[in-house]
Amino acid sequence: MNTQAPTRTFHTGIGELPDVRTYETFPDGSLKSCILDGPVTVRTPAGEWIPRWTDDGVRRKYNKSLSLYPSGSIRSIALHDQTPVQTSQGIIPAEHVAFYESGAVHRVFPCNGRISGYWTEEDEKTLASIRTVSWGTHTLTASIMIYRFYMSGDLRSLAFWPGDEYEINTPLGPVLARTGVSFYENASVQSIEPAKPVPVPRAGGIRFAYDMDAPGLHGDSNSLRFAPDGTVISFVEEGVSTMPLMSLCGDCGTCESGCGKKQA
Repeated sequence: MNTQAPTRTFHTGIGELPDVRTYETFPDGSLKSCILDGPVTVRTPAGEWIPRWTDDGVRRKYNKSLSLYPSGSIRSIALHDQTPVQTSQGIIPAEHVAFYESGAVHRVFPCNGRISGYWTEEDEKTLASIRTVSWGTHTLTASIMIYRFYMSGDLRSLAFWPGDEYEINTPLGPVLARTGVSFYENASVQSIEPAKPVPVPRAGGIRFAYDMDAPGLHGDSNSLRFAPDGTVISFVEEGVSTMPLMSLCGDCGTCESGCGKKQA
């Protein structure tokens, strides 16, 4: 990011951004991302919001206030205050929101604080509200760390807070899950991260699905995976996958989660 040049005003599709000191541009000179130094209201597909513009406070992250696609549409926004976001799961208070280029909501982070020796994950979790999430005929009442949606608005995945475990109904029956769970667009379970070994019937007998080294980064691509018809595609047993691991979320080119390190 450019932090040395004089301040610059950017005219973007989401509004005018005056006196920007720290920014990154695309090759054509248009704004790619920036850190704001003062309050500005921007127009997003979900409403008029104020991006984060200070890094005061023990939990405030010093990161991008905004990022844009090359087309000029908004890609992500770190919000100055927790802001209500309308989704298929109702209104979710959020501190960070990512969008598809079409303008549809992609990811919602209810809390997005900086974890440090002064502010722990346990501290951060106390700020997260408990909500009821629904898919198909199932519901879950929990504190969710990250919501992910399809472009259609349907729920795509849930990421749980570290240490949390919830019982999720799957084609194998109820499974105690950690890390998260992902769904097909028809609301059937696509993948799940078992919190303890889960018996899986196979031709040679019962096998046990459990990844002791699960990265625990998000709920998009988990080790126990199902086809849309409910059959088991793959799982990890004693550190070995029944087939090469691959991304289920399709965002490897831009994702910063690091889960791609575990792909074959």
